Amino acid sequence: MYVKFRIIVFIFFCFLFSACKKDGPLFRVYGSITTINGGNAEIKAIVENEFGNCMTGAVVFVSDSKNSVTIMDYNSNSCCYTAVVDAIEDDIYTITVDSIAIGKNIVITIPHTRLSTKPTILSFSDSNGNTVLSGDSLSKDCASYAAWESCGNDVVYHISIKSPLTTLWSGSSSSTSIDIPPYILKPGIYYLCVTAQKIYGDPYFSSADYYSVSSIDSSNIQFYVE
Repeated sequence: MYVKFRIIVFIFFCFLFSACKKDGPLFRVYGSITTINGGNAEIKAIVENEFGNCMTGAVVFVSDSKNSVTIMDYNSNSCCYTAVVDAIEDDIYTITVDSIAIGKNIVITIPHTRLSTKPTILSFSDSNGNTVLSGDSLSKDCASYAAWESCGNDVVYHISIKSPLTTLWSGSSSSTSIDIPPYILKPGIYYLCVTAQKIYGDPYFSSADYYSVSSIDSSNIQFYVE
């Protein structure tokens, strides 16, 4: 009888201990890093509990591979912790969240590549052989072709044709060239721009808890369509 009592007491305390361990709140950290046109890195960290409420009282800091540490400040307008740091060409940043409410530090690592070289446009011509870089006008009835210098491996390029007021056509390419269809422009003055992007992670934070993007624009190429 005494042995059975001890077993019952042991099971009770095991159940009580496991229940206490599950009572603590769950927290998740999301991080993002952005650099634009070779500038500094803008870093953001969102700390939220299982109900989606943001934590405002944590100590959050970011460090790079050179062990340079920056304390991140909480921004009430965007409901996240923010910092601006000097970006290294290729690096892995570590965001650490320290809070008594969490109980232990949460750490996430984010790879980032800062693009610093513009995608210089090498050629821009139509199927009739008119070349913009030689001062020719393009024909509105012809398909066009644009090519530019590479900005590295696994870079995505976004191409846009703009008037002074709006974007009239855009496309994307994982290579360093793109074909532009005919009949999309009327006679007039336009600008061609190529934007290179290097991306890691997931902007929706569904497949990864981080998002990292660096983008850099080419110089605008003015051209005429007849």
